[in-house]
Amino acid sequence: MGITDYGSQTLTFDYNAPGRSKDFNKLNYSLTPTGIYSGAILSKVNSSVISVSPLICVIQDDENDINIRISTSESVNISVDPSTLYIVLSFSWSNIANNFMDFSAKAYDNIQDDDLIVGKCIYKSNILQSSFDYSRSTNPLIQELKTNNDKLKVLPTEPYSNKIIVLSGKIIFEDGEIVVEEQTSTAISNTILGRIDLIYIDSSGDIQIEEGVDTANPLMPSFGTYKVVAYITRGASESVITGDDITLITGIDARVEGISPLSAPPVSVYICAENIATNKVVALDNTGKAIIASKDDASKVEVVGISTEAKNNGEEITVQKLTTLSGFAGLTAGEAYYLGNNGALVLESSISNDEYRVYIGIAKSATILDISVEEATLYLHPATEAESIKAGFNITGGGIITLNGSYYLKWSTRFIVICAGRGSHFSTIGFFNIGPSPTSGAVTVVGGAAARNWTADGVLLDGWEALYYILPIGSNGTSLAANFRICNYTSDVEIPYNWILLAIRNHDSDTVQLGVGGEPLHTGQSYTPGTRATRLVLLDEADRSADWDINVNPTTSWVEHDLSALVPTGATALFGFFYYTNTDGSGILNIRDGISSETDFQKITFVQNSFGAGQNHAWPTIIKATNDIFDLKENASTTEVAVFLFELWGYFL
Repeated sequence: MGITDYGSQTLTFDYNAPGRSKDFNKLNYSLTPTGIYSGAILSKVNSSVISVSPLICVIQDDENDINIRISTSESVNISVDPSTLYIVLSFSWSNIANNFMDFSAKAYDNIQDDDLIVGKCIYKSNILQSSFDYSRSTNPLIQELKTNNDKLKVLPTEPYSNKIIVLSGKIIFEDGEIVVEEQTSTAISNTILGRIDLIYIDSSGDIQIEEGVDTANPLMPSFGTYKVVAYITRGASESVITGDDITLITGIDARVEGISPLSAPPVSVYICAENIATNKVVALDNTGKAIIASKDDASKVEVVGISTEAKNNGEEITVQKLTTLSGFAGLTAGEAYYLGNNGALVLESSISNDEYRVYIGIAKSATILDISVEEATLYLHPATEAESIKAGFNITGGGIITLNGSYYLKWSTRFIVICAGRGSHFSTIGFFNIGPSPTSGAVTVVGGAAARNWTADGVLLDGWEALYYILPIGSNGTSLAANFRICNYTSDVEIPYNWILLAIRNHDSDTVQLGVGGEPLHTGQSYTPGTRATRLVLLDEADRSADWDINVNPTTSWVEHDLSALVPTGATALFGFFYYTNTDGSGILNIRDGISSETDFQKITFVQNSFGAGQNHAWPTIIKATNDIFDLKENASTTEVAVFLFELWGYFL
C-alpha cells in the first residue's frame, strides 16, 4: 500500500467515503461502453408518429461524468417530421428524485456527443416509410462481441450427416422481430455433379432449404426475398455436409440481440436486349434490359453483375452481382479485375484515359472470381492532367501567324506541343501536332459562340472568344481538324483538362493574344514565333559624339554611307538628326535604303536667309537602312544642298 498521492488521485470509492447514487454512477464513466444493449425497435404508428419498443441502454452525461444504466418496460411514441429524422435518447443528471432519460426527434446537426441514436426515419416524397435506417445507431460493441458470435450460426451435425443445425437468434422482418429457436434441418439431397443450396429462415422462424440446380458448374440460386443465413457448396457425389461446405451470410444486429441476414439477392433476372454469352459483364440499357457492358461507352457502364448463362435477345438471363462465380479461365489469383470492352474482365492497367473504371471483383483462382461490383468512374491517369496543363506552356511553332482586318486568325505551319510527356497516358510519340490551320469545314462552337467555318483566311474570333485545341490523349499526335473549339462566355461551359488555349481575343484592346502569355496581334498584323517585335534603342547622350556623325556633302550621284561599324547587326532603321551650320544655298536632299533603288525620303530646301551664319538648323529623321547602309544624293545640281552633318541618336532592332 502506498501512502504518497502521486498525480492527485481520486478513488471510487475511498475508505469512509459516503455512498451516494451520483457517485455510484460515476464508477463506470468512460469504462462501460454506452449504447443500446437491447430493444429500441422503431415502428410506424401513423404518418407523423413512430414508436420505440422497450429497451435497455447505458447512457452518460459528460458534463457530470455520469454513466448510468436505464431500461424501459413500455413503448414510447414520438412525433416526427422531415426536419427531425433522428430518434435520440438524451440524459442529464440532476440530484433530484424524478430524473429521467428524454426521448426526442432531432435534426442530425443538433445531436450531442453523449446522445444515443436509436435510428433514422425514412421519408419518400414526404411520406413516412415503415422501414427505418439503423446505420448510425449507437451500439455497444462489447455486447455484440459477447452475445452475437453464435446467433443463427449454421453448423454441420456431429457426426456429419445430410442435415445442418441453425443456432438460435432473431431476425427482423418487415412486420417486426422473429425469434428463431435452435433447430435441425430436414435432409438435404445428395449431389450428382455439384450444387449450391441456400439455407434461409421463413417468417415463422423455421429453417428452409432452397436447393440449386445440380451441374458441373453450379450457380447460386436467387436469394429473392429470402432471409438467407448461409449457403452450402458441394462437389460431385456428396452425401454429407461438412463445415467447409458452409458459407455464412450474416450481419450483427445488436438492436435485437440477433442477426439481420443479407436479404439483397446476389443474382437478378433481366430480359436480354442482345445475345449474351456466359461469364460476360452485364449492364442495363435505358429501358432496364440486359446488355454487354463496355468500358469505353458511357451508356454501357451501369454494371449489374456477370451473366451465369448464355441467353439470346429477348430471353431472360440470370446475372450474379455478389459472392463467388466459377467458370472463368486465365485469371490470376489475388488480382483485382475491372470492366473491359465487350463484357470482358481486364486489369486496371488496361484502362485508358476517358474510359470508365468499374471494379468487378478479385480473382480467387484462375477460374473463380469473387464478385463485388462498384459504380463506374471516369478514369484519368495520374500524370495526364498535369501534363495537359503543362502542354499550354510547351507549345511552339505556327510559322507565319496572321490576323486579318476582320479578325480571322490563321497559321501557316504546325504548332507543336513537345517535351510535355510521352506514353499511352499522353502522346504515344512524345508530341502533338496542331495544324496548320484548316481552310474549310465547320468548327465546333461552345459557350454560346455562333456557328462558323474555317476559311482560307483562317477562323473568325469575335470579341472575348477563345480558340482551343483538344489534345487527343493516347494518340500518335496527328492533328485533328475536329478537335478545334471556339469558346464564348455567354452560356455555361466546362473546359476539360485536355483543352489547350491557342488564342483569345481581348475586346477592350481588340487584339488577339496567342496562347498563354503569348504575343498580342493587331488586325492586319503577322507574327512569326521566335522573332522579336521592332524596338527603338536610344543612345546615351555621352554616346552621341562626333564618332557617330557623318559628313554629308551630297552630289547628284548616290553616295553610300555605311554605319555597320557603329550599329549592331540586325538593325532595320536609323534614327537621328540632319543639321547644317552654314548658309550655303538651298536644295533637295534624296535618301534611300542602301539595297533599294527607291527613294525613301526627300527633304525640300532650307531657306538659308532665315538663319545667320554659324546658326544650326536641324530636323529628326528615320532612315530605312538594311545592313546599316543608306545612300544620299542631291536631287539636282541647280539646287545645291548645304554641307550637313547626320548625328545618330539611335537605331531600330
